[in-house]
Parts: sequence; structure tokens; C-alpha cells
Amino acid sequence: MIKTNIIKKITALSVSCTLSVALLAGCGNSDNSQKDTTAKVSDKKSETATPAPDTSSPVSDVPAKKVYTVKSYNVYNEKNTLDHYYNFDYENNKLKKIEGYDKEGLGITYKAEIDANDNLTSFSSFNAKGAKSDYYKMILFDNGMLKCEHRYSPTDEELYKYDYTYNDNKQIDTKTGYSNGTKESGKSGYTYDQKGNLIQQTNYSVKGNASSYVRYKYHKGRIISEKYSSKEGKIYYIYKYDYNKKGQLISITNYDNKKCKKPVLITKYKYNKKGLKTDEYRYDPKNKLEKHINIKYTSIKVHNDNFWYGDWVLNHISE
Repeated sequence: MIKTNIIKKITALSVSCTLSVALLAGCGNSDNSQKDTTAKVSDKKSETATPAPDTSSPVSDVPAKKVYTVKSYNVYNEKNTLDHYYNFDYENNKLKKIEGYDKEGLGITYKAEIDANDNLTSFSSFNAKGAKSDYYKMILFDNGMLKCEHRYSPTDEELYKYDYTYNDNKQIDTKTGYSNGTKESGKSGYTYDQKGNLIQQTNYSVKGNASSYVRYKYHKGRIISEKYSSKEGKIYYIYKYDYNKKGQLISITNYDNKKCKKPVLITKYKYNKKGLKTDEYRYDPKNKLEKHINIKYTSIKVHNDNFWYGDWVLNHISE
């Protein structure tokens, strides 16, 4: 699975795996002076099936929450071509729900909760039998930007917390991690060029020493390489990105050596006339096809969802 540490603007979904859960706790350790907007979401400990939207009247003056549902399916049948279908539902020209299914009808259900200002406040996953798997919850600033991200296990054990701060351009400046939600495990700092492109991520130890780097290169506004290295300069991984004349991502090549001569994974993409991803091909180091994913869309509508959580959701349900 190829994952990057920057937000990718790939709006067509690849298919899925697992997610994990978070629970809102106090969010200290943030340098940003903006006020918090804490989501008020009821306890879901006893859920064993995908919850339905709450249509009852709110008890207090707090507006009823919007409940969005996203479904995606496991495709780990390594030798076969599998068809996957996605249905997009909209309300007031905003994406409300994505339902995905395969011919087997099995998979994972994702549920997102959105507040009155259209900000993501929680994200849950449920297995094929309807039991809760993972859970994320977010604390937001008044402007809707993410301040804290909490992740909890299915048994409500806090696994980690991330605190975010931002620069004057509303770009992530630092991201601090806490294991078990309280013990600091490290920090990342982010550097941008004059065009606003992320060019370096510096990872720090708990003692504040730089331990590793991720460096990014761009061409015509598009990322073309991503390099992971130690503080001494040892290369861990390199990802190279290729695009067609339309600017669509057509391949990602993953190398695990300095000279980039031995790819460990090559992923290629195809698109339809509407610009939606229709096929994903994954090849092993010997250029042998390991997996072919075919995606079919049953309902397509042009939309302009520019909220930060759009990419967050796609990155968490995609592979």
C-alpha cells in the first residue's frame, strides 16, 4: 500500500481496508490561540450494527447532527479482477453519502458525522457483520480547521492523539503525536515553498532532535517525487509520480534503494472521459500483475467539495 504524508487531490476512490477509532479528549499542547469547537456526539459503545441517521428532535438547543455514511469493500483477491461499484448521494449539491459494493456484497461500512458548519467531527468503521471496528474523533478550531485528532480502539481504548498547529497561511506547521493520548511520541514540522507546496517534513524525537526527513519535489505544480531518509542521509523509500497530458496521475513507482533501480511496487491508473478513475493495476518487482481493480460508478454528479476532511476521508478508506 502506497501512502504519502501529504494531502492528495485524487477524487476518484481506490478501494479499501481498515480504519481505527478515536475519542475526543482534552487537547492541550497546542500553540494556536484560537478557540475550540468540540463536537458533541453521543456514546456509541454499545453499537453492533451500522447506525441509522437520528431523525428525532434534539433534546436541547444543539442542532441535530448530520449523519453521512460511506461504504467501501475489501478487494484482497490477489489473482482475480474484481468489479466495485460506488453510488454518490448528494443533498443541496453537497456530497452526502458514498456507497460502494462488490458482487459479493461484503465489505466495511464507514460512517462520518458532520457538524452544522459542514466540518467532520467523527469517523467510524464497521465490519461486514456490523460490529464497530475503529473510531476517530476530532476537535476543531472555530474556523473549522483540525486542531486534534483522536483514535480509539473498538473497546474505547485511546490509541493515539495528534495535535496540529498552523502557520499564517493556514498550512499545517507542526503535528505532535501522543501514544495513549497522553505520552508524547514525537513531532513533525512542515516547510513550504513560495507557491505553498510542501517541500519538507522533518520528524523529531521526543527530545527535540531531528530524526528523519521526507522531501518532496514538484513540476508544474504536481508532485513528482517523495523521498524518505534518515538524518544521516540514508534513503529509506522513494516514490515517483507520473502524469498524462491532462494532469491525471497515471503511475506511482515505489523504490526502496538509493539508486532507484529496483521498484518494489508499481501502481498504474486509468480514467474515463469524465476524469474518474476506472482501473488500478498493481505490479510486483518483476513487473507481474498482482491485482487489477475495476471501479464502476452508478451515479455521477459534478460537485465542489473543498472541505479539508474530503481528502482525509479518501486517504483513510483508500489503498
